[in-house]
Amino acid sequence: MSTELLKTLTAKRESIMIFLVIVVIFIFFTKLWYFKQESTIQSIKDEISELTNQTTNYKENLNGLTGINQVVNEQLNIVNTLNVETIKIENNVPSLIKKITELSDLSKIQLKKIKLIENKNKIFFNEYSISVEVESSFLILGHFLESMEKIPMPINVKSIEISRLDQDLKNCFARIIILGNFEREDANK
Repeated sequence: MSTELLKTLTAKRESIMIFLVIVVIFIFFTKLWYFKQESTIQSIKDEISELTNQTTNYKENLNGLTGINQVVNEQLNIVNTLNVETIKIENNVPSLIKKITELSDLSKIQLKKIKLIENKNKIFFNEYSISVEVESSFLILGHFLESMEKIPMPINVKSIEISRLDQDLKNCFARIIILGNFEREDANK
């Protein structure tokens, strides 16, 4: 009986040992899987944090663009209020200079200098050149040029020389040369 008991105990011992080895192997692989999942969870948390930062930056940029949009809408309202076609202008240089001055005031552009640089008498008309020097933002300068285009007089922009005043490109200095002609009063006589 003792050998039989010994065989039974040995068989039980082997079964328990096999069971313990299986449990240890299971625990080992479970720990490996857990650590892998833990690193995956940490990388997902890092990505969520990065996306949150990007969302915050996008919101700040959107707020900045909203401010720019308001400025653009204000400038468009100014241009839309300029109804230059209903204003009658006499066909002479002083009235054109006066109109350019009024447009610069309405457009909130800083007019530095305006002067007649050339006046040629032709057979049926007078040809002239006017120099206009202004300081403003690029956007306001564009609206100013657009409103000048609506002046009901025979004028053309010959050249525009633009230079920036600061590094962030918000303000500029522009020299605009305008060419025009008016019918001579004595031409029909």
